[in-house]
Amino acid sequence: MRIKNNQAGLTLVEILVAVSIFSLLAVVVSGIYVAFSNSQARATRAQRLLNDAQFALVGMAREIRNNQLYYGFGFTAQNCNDEINPTPEINIESCIFLQKSDGTIIAFAKETSNNKLDYLVRSSVAPYTWSVTGFVFNDGTEGVVIDSLNFWFEPSTDPSIEGNANRQPFVFIQFKVSTSDTNIYKRVSYNLQTSVSSRVYKR
Repeated sequence: MRIKNNQAGLTLVEILVAVSIFSLLAVVVSGIYVAFSNSQARATRAQRLLNDAQFALVGMAREIRNNQLYYGFGFTAQNCNDEINPTPEINIESCIFLQKSDGTIIAFAKETSNNKLDYLVRSSVAPYTWSVTGFVFNDGTEGVVIDSLNFWFEPSTDPSIEGNANRQPFVFIQFKVSTSDTNIYKRVSYNLQTSVSSRVYKR
């Protein structure tokens, strides 16, 4: 009596099917891992950008709240450049002027040609010059692009002058920042807005 051998090996078709299944599983698992890694990288970058942007916005709002809005120069881009330039020689896109309790005039200014948001102080004696004493954002701020910074003022004229609108001045700030990453999975942008009133009001 012949005994049937049931230990025959896999056929070529079965081997190919098994390899195909394992290859497909490997591709799926790899895809999930890559997607998860990209998602984590984007979330980390987004949180860092948001922290940096909020830090800058809170810093500007604090200075506006604690000091007096200075209307003496005007607030257009041309006003900013006429007053601050040529000391230092920077091209300014937008700015805000504030006056401290000791009479010192300061400014926040976004440069046009450089990715910088400057903190400037005017000298107390003539001839008046401006100096950049610090950067809210500068070229060294990792991966941050300042897309826009705009200030709107209400009232538009100095309320401390008789005949002008007698209202507590406030400033509306629009601040848009984004990441400079070339990797599309790490590209993030935020458009932050806030309004703040100056506590210093003289009439």
